[in-house]
Amino acid sequence: MSEVTFGREDIEARLGADGGTSPWTLMEDFSDEIDAESMAETAAVYRRAAGEADTIGDLARTASQVAEDSSEWNGAALADGEGRAGETTRDLQDDGTYMGEVSTLLSQAMDIAVETDDAIHGMVDYAEDDANMEYVLKREVGIAEGEWENWQQFLSYIDPYDPSKGHIVTYDYQQIGEILGLDPQRPAYLAEAIKKHHVKQVAEHATEVATAITDTIEGYRAALTRYGADLGDLGYDLTGGPLQLWSSEEMAQWAVDHINAADPSDDAAMRPYLETLQSLTTAAQNGRKLTEQERDYLDYFFNNLDQGRLRDFTLAAAGRTPVDPGSSNWGSITGTEDSTAQILADAFTVMYDPERGGFDPEQHGLPAEVSGMLHPRYNQYGNRVDPGAEDAADYISDYGQTASFLALASDPPGDSMARLMADSALYTQNLSSTHPEYRTSPNGGSDILLETAARNSDAAAGMLADKEFTNELFDQQWDVSKGAAALVTAGTTVPAGQSEGAYTDALGNVRDVALNDWAAVQHGRGEVGADRELDHSDLEKAVGALLPDSEAAPPF
Repeated sequence: MSEVTFGREDIEARLGADGGTSPWTLMEDFSDEIDAESMAETAAVYRRAAGEADTIGDLARTASQVAEDSSEWNGAALADGEGRAGETTRDLQDDGTYMGEVSTLLSQAMDIAVETDDAIHGMVDYAEDDANMEYVLKREVGIAEGEWENWQQFLSYIDPYDPSKGHIVTYDYQQIGEILGLDPQRPAYLAEAIKKHHVKQVAEHATEVATAITDTIEGYRAALTRYGADLGDLGYDLTGGPLQLWSSEEMAQWAVDHINAADPSDDAAMRPYLETLQSLTTAAQNGRKLTEQERDYLDYFFNNLDQGRLRDFTLAAAGRTPVDPGSSNWGSITGTEDSTAQILADAFTVMYDPERGGFDPEQHGLPAEVSGMLHPRYNQYGNRVDPGAEDAADYISDYGQTASFLALASDPPGDSMARLMADSALYTQNLSSTHPEYRTSPNGGSDILLETAARNSDAAAGMLADKEFTNELFDQQWDVSKGAAALVTAGTTVPAGQSEGAYTDALGNVRDVALNDWAAVQHGRGEVGADRELDHSDLEKAVGALLPDSEAAPPF
């Protein structure tokens, strides 16, 4: 190998030093994302499925079954059994009328993926084109090697009998040294200068190619988003079949970038970028467990939302004007009119429900915006309670907005998430009760979180069956006790057709407090601040309803 020869690694090193992006890496990453090699087989799967399916719902199911029956897809079984080939249970509200349109949109999505991949390879893989990356690289290496060889001829100008008459070495309009001696050799610094110059030339071209590739991929993502929105409007489950173009991490990044940049109140502008999120959420709500790729999509999406964005959407939803079905602003023919905040709240709830294939919040970290609210505060000394915090008022405000966001979800939280919400509610209510700086405004967040947790009655029963939790609940001094009352009622009322189990223990613990410490039901435990106006009426009513008829009416 010549002293001036260079390759891809040299170009990428120069790009890295300059903060640039490798066109080779962009090409390879995109090819990996869409898996172009298997796209033809996937297209064949959908063509066959379209001929066998009766409805749009059957199309996704049938495609999954066809894929599962085929030899291999993506180097493994076409469906992995985790959910992709299972039932696609989204209620599509369609009798097959839109089958042709859905099939066309799916074909167009696959076509544009392959065409984009081909176009990108055309910019990078060798072709005799001055714009082609590999061609320019090979050309510049050839020029560099030619220059290096030419310098060997230049050495003949040096008079071997008069070494003082050396040859000045000038390269790229700069004097870089002088060659002297009876046996002159091409200096290493000259090879370095030649190589550096041509690496720079190729790196500049690589930057242009990377920009062109990025623009091409942006165009693809915009088109795929439009196809996804159209498919969603027709009721198709974007993540229900073997075609997973919409649920890649790269598409999650594309979506979240646009959500971060959007006006929080402009639901219409954000809706296309939420289609995948809503599609996989609806599927999970209807009984199909999330796949690993879907979990990863949700995880990436929520962890890349700008800090405070969830609260922004919640505030925007609170001031939102309802849209009636059938109006010009109605979302889609499948009938969805959810705000951005509710779509995200539903997705978040599914994401942290192991029963639906989601994460366990005790084992998988929460996004920073939610984690900072649901987990206890710590001061610089590591103390759990944080009296004197300068941001106490802001914390209570943010806490309430975060609680309002979580409460927007259509379905109850999973067991672990419900417990996390309830523990957080008691912790923050204790801060508000015991430290004046935390009650410059009412702590509505704790009440909201308890009401939200109470929607999972089994979880509520499990909490109240824990005597320590029950005692901590009745320790609190409530400005509004609707949430505490809801938790008590939910956790002590056995659902129809269900065994009593933890509900019996929960009822016993609540009754024990009522019969032995009715004052705790009335106003909690501990000294009540002079600035407090407590309202335990809802809690008193809920607990009183649980007492045996033979007992005297409280107070005791």
